[in-house]
Amino acid sequence: MVGDPTADFKKRTQETLLKQKQDKINAEFEVQQAEAIRKYQAEKSQKELQRAAKKARKEAAEAARKAEAERRAAAGEEPLKDEEMKPAEEEDEPDQPMTDPAQDKPPVAELSEEEMKVIFRTSDTPDVCDWVLAKSLNDLTLPDKSEGFDTVTYSWSSRGKAETYFKEWKLMKKLTTRVDDLAVGEWFNTRLNSWKEVLSSWRQKQSIWKAGGNKKDKEEPEPEVPEVPISEATVEEVQPTEEKDEPMTTGVADEDLDVFGVADVLDVGNGEP
Repeated sequence: MVGDPTADFKKRTQETLLKQKQDKINAEFEVQQAEAIRKYQAEKSQKELQRAAKKARKEAAEAARKAEAERRAAAGEEPLKDEEMKPAEEEDEPDQPMTDPAQDKPPVAELSEEEMKVIFRTSDTPDVCDWVLAKSLNDLTLPDKSEGFDTVTYSWSSRGKAETYFKEWKLMKKLTTRVDDLAVGEWFNTRLNSWKEVLSSWRQKQSIWKAGGNKKDKEEPEPEVPEVPISEATVEEVQPTEEKDEPMTTGVADEDLDVFGVADVLDVGNGEP
C-alpha cells in the first residue's frame, strides 16, 4: 500500500494518536493528583488538630473558673462576677472550603491541527533500522508483473500516483539518511588530481618568489663615489654605504588586496604570485 491512505486508515491513525495522548495525560494527572491528595490530607489533619486544641483550651478554662467559684463559695469570699464567669472567646478563623482532589477527573485530550494532519504515526522503535534502510535504499522498488506477480493491486492510490509518491519518498530519505558505502567516482578523482597539480605549481612559484628568484638579473650600477681630497674628508666619509636586500613587494598591503579583483593569481602586482 503506497500513496494517500484511505479515510478509514486516517481515522484509525487519529484514534491511536488520541489514545496515546490521553494515556500520557492520565499518567501525568495521576502523579499530580497523588501529590494533591497528600497535601489535602495533611491540611485536613492540621485543621482537626487545631480544632481539638481549641476545644481542650476552652474546657480547661471552664473547669478552672468553676473550681475558682467553688473555692470562693467555700471560703465565704465574694463570688466571681458575671463577666469573669464567661469564658474568653477566641477569634475563630473562617474555614476555607476544601475540595477533595480524589474527586477530580483528568482533562480530555484533543488533537491539535498539526496532529490532525498526521497520516502515519511514529514509534519509538522504527520498523527498519537506519543502517538497513541506508544499505538497501537504492534497491527499493515497487512490485511489477515482470517479477512474476500474477496481479499487482494499488489499494490506496493509482499506479502513477503511487510511483510519484514512492520517488519523492526515496529522494527525501536520500537527503536525510547516512550513506556508509558511498564511493568516489572517476570524474571526481580526475578533477581532484588536476587541482592538486595546479595548486602545487602555484605554491612552487610562490616559494621561488619568496626566495628572491624573480629578481632582475642585471643589478643597477653602484653610484660613483666622488673623489675628495684626504685633507677635506676622512676615510669613513668616502667609503660607499652598504646596500641591504629589501623584500620585493607589490606596493599594496595584504589587507587592502582584493583577491577577487586579481586577474592572474600568479601576478598580483610586480610579478608576485
